[in-house]
Amino acid sequence: EQDFFLNTSHVQIHRRARALSRLRRDFLTRNDHEMSESGNESAFTQSSLSNVLLPLSLRPLFAEKLTDESYSLEAVATVGAIARYLTWSKYDSVLCDLLRQFPRYPNQERFFIGAICSILDAFHFKVNRIEFSSIDEGCSSEDNTEAEGNEGEDSLVLESPHAADNASGVIWKALHQRIIPRTEQLLKKHLTDKTGTRIQQLRSPIALALTKLFQKLPSEILELKLPRLVLEVCTALKSRDSDCREVARDTLAKMAASLGENHLNLILRHLATTLTEGYQLHVRSATLHSILLSLSNVYIIPQFESDDKAKCIPFDQCIPAIMDLVQQDLFGVASEMKEVEYVEKRLVKEAMGSKSVDTLEIVCKHLLFHPSIAAESSGKDFVNLPSLSAVHNIVIPLLERLRLPDISSATIGKIRECLTKIVVGLSQNPTVSAVELMPFVHATVAPFLLGSGLLSDYSEINACSDGESSYAEDSDYDETEEPITVSGTGERGMLLKHTNQTLSREQLQKRRPTDVAQWHPSTLNTPVDSKSARALNAKQNRAMQQVLDGENAPKLTGKARHGLLEKIVAENLNDPSKACGVIFGLSLLHSCLKKSKVNSNDLQTLSMADPFVPMLTHCITTCENNEIVLLSLKLLGHLLYWDLPSMKKYQRKLASNVLKLLALSGGVLSSKHEVTHGCFKALTLLFDKQILYDHRDSQEKTSEEVHLNETIDLGDQTKNPTSVVKLPLNQEQMKVLVSMLLLSMTDTEHHNSTFSLIKAIVSRRFLSPEFYDLIEKLLELSVQSLKAGVRQHSSSIFLKFLITYPLDRKRLLQHLQQIVLNIKYEYEEGRLSAIKLLDSVVDKLPLPLLEQHGKIFFFPLVLQLVNDESNSCREAAAHVITNLFKRSSMDQLQLYYDYMKRWFLEQGDAASSLRRTSAQLFGLLVESRADFFVGRKNNVSSELLEMINTVLKQEISKEEPVQPVQWETSYFCLVCFEKIVKKSLAILSSDSCVDVWVKTTEFLVYPHPWVKQVSSRIIFSYLQSLSTNGFDCVKESSSTSQSSFTVREKGSLFQIAKNICVQLNCSDDQYNESIAVLGIKILTWISQRMRDSPHLCYKETDISNKDPLFWLITRLANMSKEKGNLRRATVFKCFASIICAESSDEKGITPYLEVMLEALHRPIAEEEGASANNRSSLRSCNTSSLSETTDLPKEVMNVLEEKCGTEAFLNAYAIVKLKAREKKMARKQMIMSEAINDPKEAAKRKIQKQTKEKERKKRKIEERKASRGVFTKKKSRLNEY
Repeated sequence: EQDFFLNTSHVQIHRRARALSRLRRDFLTRNDHEMSESGNESAFTQSSLSNVLLPLSLRPLFAEKLTDESYSLEAVATVGAIARYLTWSKYDSVLCDLLRQFPRYPNQERFFIGAICSILDAFHFKVNRIEFSSIDEGCSSEDNTEAEGNEGEDSLVLESPHAADNASGVIWKALHQRIIPRTEQLLKKHLTDKTGTRIQQLRSPIALALTKLFQKLPSEILELKLPRLVLEVCTALKSRDSDCREVARDTLAKMAASLGENHLNLILRHLATTLTEGYQLHVRSATLHSILLSLSNVYIIPQFESDDKAKCIPFDQCIPAIMDLVQQDLFGVASEMKEVEYVEKRLVKEAMGSKSVDTLEIVCKHLLFHPSIAAESSGKDFVNLPSLSAVHNIVIPLLERLRLPDISSATIGKIRECLTKIVVGLSQNPTVSAVELMPFVHATVAPFLLGSGLLSDYSEINACSDGESSYAEDSDYDETEEPITVSGTGERGMLLKHTNQTLSREQLQKRRPTDVAQWHPSTLNTPVDSKSARALNAKQNRAMQQVLDGENAPKLTGKARHGLLEKIVAENLNDPSKACGVIFGLSLLHSCLKKSKVNSNDLQTLSMADPFVPMLTHCITTCENNEIVLLSLKLLGHLLYWDLPSMKKYQRKLASNVLKLLALSGGVLSSKHEVTHGCFKALTLLFDKQILYDHRDSQEKTSEEVHLNETIDLGDQTKNPTSVVKLPLNQEQMKVLVSMLLLSMTDTEHHNSTFSLIKAIVSRRFLSPEFYDLIEKLLELSVQSLKAGVRQHSSSIFLKFLITYPLDRKRLLQHLQQIVLNIKYEYEEGRLSAIKLLDSVVDKLPLPLLEQHGKIFFFPLVLQLVNDESNSCREAAAHVITNLFKRSSMDQLQLYYDYMKRWFLEQGDAASSLRRTSAQLFGLLVESRADFFVGRKNNVSSELLEMINTVLKQEISKEEPVQPVQWETSYFCLVCFEKIVKKSLAILSSDSCVDVWVKTTEFLVYPHPWVKQVSSRIIFSYLQSLSTNGFDCVKESSSTSQSSFTVREKGSLFQIAKNICVQLNCSDDQYNESIAVLGIKILTWISQRMRDSPHLCYKETDISNKDPLFWLITRLANMSKEKGNLRRATVFKCFASIICAESSDEKGITPYLEVMLEALHRPIAEEEGASANNRSSLRSCNTSSLSETTDLPKEVMNVLEEKCGTEAFLNAYAIVKLKAREKKMARKQMIMSEAINDPKEAAKRKIQKQTKEKERKKRKIEERKASRGVFTKKKSRLNEY
């Protein structure tokens, strides 16, 4: 495996490939950094590399027959690794040899290309900076012949300018005259397509290898050789074969990623000049997208401290050229070709879809967002596009198209899609900051809102004097020039020259670089001659002199009747082209705010965000575009959290405009309307951010300010009479808003914005008759709504209203009664919501009111606790009653106690439900208010114990079948007693308490499992609390007044153990795990007491011949004789617990060893007998259940052996086995004798055995079918007739 030469000559091809791979991995693989440090030294000599290893690696390439592909690929990689260590002569020799032999091996073309590329990638020789001169005359004729085809720029030799060493010149001469020309000849591959046409396909590896080679040479050589290579690749894109175009496109993208952004300009220039017509335009746009996508994976946005350096970023300088290509694809001939219906787009894959839009997203994601660069160019005489910032070069052409007077709706749609992608890209750009973003957005949106005027204050909107004057000045401009586009020529040739539209110098001089877009004069109605111009002038003069009165007066009706100028501004804003620009700016700001690109704690950011308040208010007021309105509302939602200075000035006008928009939107009746939700959210924030002003300051205001800022004085509703609550809306507006909210609540689809606004209004304590109607509707929704969120919101708002608002007694009583009535709702979800609301009311209501209206809550809750069919509703009602007890005073609790006592003492069968209810209420009272039973004059706890004892005695004495109400009464009495014991509210050794303990012991064998469980839980908790020393040396003459009931009542331990055994001795279908666990714990504790104090287990005084522990173990062993896996497992667990609880003394458990082993041996013997009698059936059936039944007794036997010793265990186990064998033989003899003495009984026994065997076989067959997924088919109904 380690012998290289043996493996290279091995018969198995994969061994040869493995040998080359190991050689390359262990000896020939080093990175460039390691080679520079070690001086390009290899572990092998040059003769070994060139004469031994290289021929072995080249052997698969020159093989006559095709070898294994993996072997050939390993050989190619090994050749490249060896070439990194060769001298120039060897390197040149092997490369030229491969280039010369390439045409002779057409079948190995793929591997030859790979070897040539790997050798070119391994170029490691240094070529110094050199200058151009003519070709040396001493060149060989062969080299001159090869160089004849490369005349022009490439037919130049570079020599050292300062007499550098000749080695560098020799290397360059060989590269220039032989290697590069021959390699370039391999760029194109001649093929035949499906139609038989000869086509040329680009060899991508050769192009990439030459690109990497040129990058290793001096920059002069790279600038000399690279353009021709890029041109060859771009020419390959003109192919009509889609596969050839795809190869060329991928190659150009990889070249761009390898060269970086410094040579992106060269690629774009050749791409634009090569692909100029027809389908090539679609190929160009797809190629541009592929180039930028590949470059984006390696490009990192540079950061510069100065603006001068930021202007010279190569990638940003290419953006005008990119935008020119994108615009030609979206709005030029290529777009017209796509829109033609009869053109078959499937013939050109690149025509499907539009990659230019995605190109904009990639560019915006990686440009340097620094719009303030454009401000430095404002003082220059001439401003060209490259001098602007990168983002201006992208946005300006699109926004300028929106200002064209004859723009179509399809063009607007394309521009909108482009602007959306720009927003997506800029939102992911890491260089976007608030300092640059907010001025850019404001400069973008403001011209669309007020023309060229600035939006300084919202109050100046109606004047618009600046906008009119600027528009009038612009109207005098000459309109004969062509529309503005991005085409033109920059200082470095960044922009393309072949477009039809150019950017005029005069227009660029008039442009303000700080504005993203400007208005331009329209050419739509331009007069064509002097006559038409004079007629148009006369018409305009007549229009200006006409008096707008009488019939000519404008109809001042509708929503725009308050001002013609405002109407004009609104119409301009609602124009689709203008709205598109506004949506772009607002979307960009909103996207950056959502992604936390703006720090709200920065003072500079707050100052820049302040001018947006009047702008957004203007959008909400005058715009009819839903998207602009929604974006404005969302942005205001962010700005309202920042406490901007303008917000205090515009909050009332903003609230009024939002309310007006809410009324005009028509979405109040439909909560699905997005504008409705946006308005509700904005109003909610305005209400939440409203501040409390001092009453003294409010008096100092002028009468005009007081009129504009109407407030609602709550008077005695607030604790501080000197403060008033200011609302952003006046009284009439608030009534309108409440009416809208009431209408929106009638819709089945509710949202959080509606409830948030109502909650904000409640927090401001607004009062009106309409608002009370809204609150009643909320109380109705808290029960009747089908959505849990709506019920929860409605309940919380109503609770806040009920607690904080001043209500008279009548209205408060009305609300409380309605809440109580809601707990009887028809459906469970509504009842549960009403009970939770009542719980919150009980928890938050002031104590005096709770004392006054406590009875209103108590009696309906008691009825619901008893009569409700839902478990969750009963649990919730119990929780409310518990809270009511916790917050009630002692007098109120005494009143409740008297009611419960009266119900508890009712006699007769009809009073069973009252006793059951009272018992449950007593348990809740004990749990919640234990202090009520402590320190009272009348001993309430003893009285309660006597009542519980009386009821338990009556219930246990009944002999008729157990009814539901009866077991519930017993159950809740025991639960109440358990809580009394847990709270230590009574003396457990008192006479009344001892009687209850005795009754609890009797209830251990009650038929209902819940009663069994609570009885076992009470007994176990009590026994666990007792001290072990309390059972030592008990004398008859000692006082037993303070002793436990187990000491006072002789035989109580025996009775508990007996009842627990009855509990455990049940069938598998009645098995309860929790009861079994409690029973095992109780029997374990009692076993210890039986061994230490056996005299407490019997009532008789003479117990010399009695062992209660032996009786207990025997009883458990007899229980295991009956079949039942769960019963036997419980008995065995009890044995293990008793064994582990005993002390380490061997004599403690040895007397009972045989009894335990007899019970433990029985299931093991049964399994062995079953496997011996029916081995074949046992193999087919599942034996997992049998192993589970025998694992537990074996584990218990191991514990028993460790406890009492191996010798005693083996002796006892041998005796048990002998007795079992003798018993088995006696049973067989009895059966044999029965066949002679009583044949009739023997025949019956045999028939029963056969019947059982048939049933067993039938059951096994069904089990096998079920395991295979085969089920018996049902009989068809046709067979029944």
